[in-house]
Amino acid sequence: MRRCRVHWMRNALAHVPHKQRPAVAALLKTIFAQDTAEAARQQWNQVADRLRHRFGISRVCVVADRGMISAATIAALEDRNLE
Repeated sequence: MRRCRVHWMRNALAHVPHKQRPAVAALLKTIFAQDTAEAARQQWNQVADRLRHRFGISRVCVVADRGMISAATIAALEDRNLE
């Protein structure tokens, strides 16, 4: 699991301006710090909203390995205009 997080973080930060990377990384790490899946989903929603507002992002795409994300989670993301 650690390797997946590392590569996910690297991929996410590759799209962030260099000077903003430490702040965005700290924000993204709060998602993984949650104790339950539900808390992580709620934190993801808050982080995604903050990043969308801060960087003027109109859509966010969530990429995960098959089996790591449920159909219900995908439907919830689509309801929030996230992919």
